[in-house]
Amino acid sequence: MKRSLTPKPARKLAWTRPHQGACATALACAALFALAGCPGSYEMEPDEPCRQAGFAIASRTQACTGDADRANALYERFVEEYACRIGKLNKQQYRCAYNVNALDCQQVETFGDDIQQYLTEEGCYQILSRKDGTPMPVKGDAALVALTTDAECSQVVFRLAELESACGSGGDPADYFLLIATDLALDHSCQEGASASDVAACLADLDQVRCIDFSVGEELLNTTSSCQAVIRPNTQAQEIAPETAK
Repeated sequence: MKRSLTPKPARKLAWTRPHQGACATALACAALFALAGCPGSYEMEPDEPCRQAGFAIASRTQACTGDADRANALYERFVEEYACRIGKLNKQQYRCAYNVNALDCQQVETFGDDIQQYLTEEGCYQILSRKDGTPMPVKGDAALVALTTDAECSQVVFRLAELESACGSGGDPADYFLLIATDLALDHSCQEGASASDVAACLADLDQVRCIDFSVGEELLNTTSSCQAVIRPNTQAQEIAPETAK
């Protein structure tokens, strides 16, 4: 279920990172409540884990730069660009805020105002989605990052995820997206120079697939020739190996 993240009332927020053994603010306490056992009570709304992720980004920005205006601007962008996609609350959903809050200032400096970089932390992908439909980035090796962030490759992976959803258990395609990309990253690569027409041809062929003919996304990708121009198996390494053995 996707929920729109409702902004807090228009006011300056004092972003403060909680100190070990104490909760510096009610918001920070809510973010770490389930994980660190912060004392006190705080009534949590259904989208609380998602909003706490945004607060964590702003909190680290304020703590590391001393710039409250920049921190507030980042949170406002977060609200505008991301949607919450959680159902029943559980403590694991606070992993995103917890891990963002643990970033050191060198990492914050590196990420700058790039919200997506913060949201590659563990736990963020599971609770958030981009409102414009762009797949959420993930942290991993180069192949996995390319499959999930490259404009052309990510479209193909997401279409496979949609097929998995439609022909399988009917879950959220976003949940299948990372699973399929992780499997493909083991022995597939994005093709440099793939064009919009290459992607369109691949997607058109995938759209013709019937559920009765669909089993595993990787097998479907490998047997759809038009998709080889976008994502293809790393067959070159397999072909070179026998030569090396000689």
